[in-house]
Amino acid sequence: MPKRAAKRKAMGLDQNQGGKDAKPVEIQVNCRVASGGGTVCAVAGTRCFVSSRGPGKEEEWRELRVVTKKKDEHEHEHEDEQKPVVLEDAHSLSVRCCEVSPCGRYVATSGDDKVLRLWSGSGGAVESPTQPTTTTTTTTSTSSSSSSWGLLWSCPLQKRASAVCFTPDSKAVVVADKFGDVWRAEVVRDAESRESGEASCDRIFGHFCSTVTAVGCSGCGTYIATGDRDGKVRVTCLGQTERGGREIQSYCLGHRTYVSGLRFLFAGRELRLATCSGDGQLRLFDPRDGGQVGESVGLETGALVSMTALEEHEGEGDGKAEATLVAVGADRTISLVGAAPSGLLGGGDERRTMRPPTPAFAPTSAARSGGGRLLVV
Repeated sequence: MPKRAAKRKAMGLDQNQGGKDAKPVEIQVNCRVASGGGTVCAVAGTRCFVSSRGPGKEEEWRELRVVTKKKDEHEHEHEDEQKPVVLEDAHSLSVRCCEVSPCGRYVATSGDDKVLRLWSGSGGAVESPTQPTTTTTTTTSTSSSSSSWGLLWSCPLQKRASAVCFTPDSKAVVVADKFGDVWRAEVVRDAESRESGEASCDRIFGHFCSTVTAVGCSGCGTYIATGDRDGKVRVTCLGQTERGGREIQSYCLGHRTYVSGLRFLFAGRELRLATCSGDGQLRLFDPRDGGQVGESVGLETGALVSMTALEEHEGEGDGKAEATLVAVGADRTISLVGAAPSGLLGGGDERRTMRPPTPAFAPTSAARSGGGRLLVV
């Protein structure tokens, strides 16, 4: 037997491994889900899918694809002929983060290919306050729905993205990278960048070489919160000072390891910041002074992978839950914890848990669909 064939057989790569005695190969891909404005985005590996649901409509999923012109070696000889197009996956490498704008009209994705892409569609429940005048080729779909999604622009990044969010007015995308820097890219671009299909982003601030693991903007448009792998949560004012910088509002401390998720929410009329971490703790902070509100809630799920918030309710002043936090644990448990102005409600009957339908299902993130259901991937 040749040496190369013997080596392939020893590694289990021989050509006969596809027979009846072949063992199934388990392939793990990165999965995420996000929602906003009646639109849901789900990613798996290099592929992205989006679903929009308007009033009286059912959810329809379609894939986001990059449309490129097929290269021709004799391009000058066929200038008058229409060039064929090629549909590629949303990203060339694994997608690590995705987010839907509050208006539901934009989707931002980024991953290991160091490219931030913004997708635009007309399927959002509410149209954006901004109306970019750009012409893009939309993706093809077998659906007869009038809504269509296409690539609005691409923005190259210096480092791999680790978290992404939108400003509450849907006018800008905020992206954090592995080096600890936070960048901002405007949704509406100038005429030159619209023609080229590429955008640029400006650096807002950094976390002193600590990887930013979570980012979010407050609904009032005043603060931006960033969590890092060292367990720190920093609240920064979005507005610039007279010298062009951004003032640090507060630090929210208490987690012993990396911050895996954060979310601004209104508990009654009070602005609160909910965070989760790899230490298995849920905490509620006042972003104005960084003080913790109430006691932390420890979930017996190991590390917390991600967190989201369900629909908030106006408070009655009786201390009842006015928002529900959904935390995904490393042990495949999904926990629902209420949040009130006085703190988290995580004891006794106030905490609910859900288990995956099958042992093979390992949830990584959750989001609320346009139809009011909880989607878990």
